Amino acid sequence: MANPQRENGHTMIANELLEAICRFDFTGAEMRILFFIIRKTYGYHKKMDKISISQFQQQCLLPRQTTIDCLNRLVRMSVLYKENTKNITKYGLQKDYDAWIVRTTVQYEMPHPTSTKCPENQYEPPYIQNKRTKEIYTKESKNKFLKDLEQFKNNFGGV
Repeated sequence: MANPQRENGHTMIANELLEAICRFDFTGAEMRILFFIIRKTYGYHKKMDKISISQFQQQCLLPRQTTIDCLNRLVRMSVLYKENTKNITKYGLQKDYDAWIVRTTVQYEMPHPTSTKCPENQYEPPYIQNKRTKEIYTKESKNKFLKDLEQFKNNFGGV
């Protein structure tokens, strides 16, 4: 039976950064790699750490080529730092998530502004007018979308 205890070790990460990771559309393999890097760096109070491809494979349970492709993609998207010196490669998380160039799909439901009550015996509330999907490819469009989403939350009392 698993029995993890915080006093046996834990990884501290800023809530804001963890929430930013959750907002982006990373693949499962990319998420495994991200969390492994967070564990190997923030878990040991480091900004970067030398991590071999075989370590990624072993800990993330990924094939070698998938691991290499994901690491390269995360570096290209500016989510990870990669530092090569001689035969040593170090990785670290780019904590300035505004600099990330990641495709994001966010769905949210837009309530009808005049309806605030949900009739009885109806599974889906009538004020769900439609779903909007926004895809963000650049820093500028991401910031605009987040600003629009914040304005939406303020106007309609949260999502």
